[in-house]
Amino acid sequence: MPPNSPRIDISPSQETIPPVEPCTLVIFGGSGDLARRRLIPALYNLLLDGLLPPNYAVIGLGRKSMTDEEFRATVRDGVVSHSRQALAEDKWKDFAPHLFTCRGK
Repeated sequence: MPPNSPRIDISPSQETIPPVEPCTLVIFGGSGDLARRRLIPALYNLLLDGLLPPNYAVIGLGRKSMTDEEFRATVRDGVVSHSRQALAEDKWKDFAPHLFTCRGK
């Protein structure tokens, strides 16, 4: 962005957003760098902004064999390091049970 360009703020509070239906999001490469550094932190920020539906699931499909708890711990570290908003323990406790992993080939 050029230095003299006007900044446009499009925060969710300025928009009327229709309710979102329950959904399942599958992330291919769920245990990888992109998911850990960008995708899961972005989803966490959507939760904090009130933009995730009450009923949703995020499934990280990856080659690594890990439990759901190991997956949650891995992506939690990514949220702590890369989220634009600080980790709130109470919100993480709401978010983490919606995260699952599945090993694929």
